[in-house]
Amino acid sequence: MKYPDGQEIKVGDLIWWNGGDSTGYVQSLLESEEELSTWDLEEPHLFLENIHPFDPTSLAGLGYPQSVLAEDEIRLFTEDEKLQLEAATAEASRLTGIDFSTVPHGVGFDGAGDAGSEWIFSLIEDEELVESVRVPC
Repeated sequence: MKYPDGQEIKVGDLIWWNGGDSTGYVQSLLESEEELSTWDLEEPHLFLENIHPFDPTSLAGLGYPQSVLAEDEIRLFTEDEKLQLEAATAEASRLTGIDFSTVPHGVGFDGAGDAGSEWIFSLIEDEELVESVRVPC
């Protein structure tokens, strides 16, 4: 399975999804005829997890058929974007006292905010938002 730009998709890839507003990881791929038949799917699917950091043992995931990857703007992070996210993660941790490098959380991106572009870190426990912090780019 490949991203719309032709790069090979791999489990664990850090990706953009939801039109570039959300980040996550490729949790699993269903591609073989046997896998597709088991899940009653007609085309290959990518399953992504929107919780950071990546947990290869997680069984959660949002499914996307291969035919909608371009429409939803699912793409691989660039190396520069990874560095930006690492710096923002460190800043979010400094601002809140929460170690976002180890605590499960969501990461979104607001490219049109009043204050300019911002990373949005959300700590969720028992399906409730506990803490949210915005870090300017």
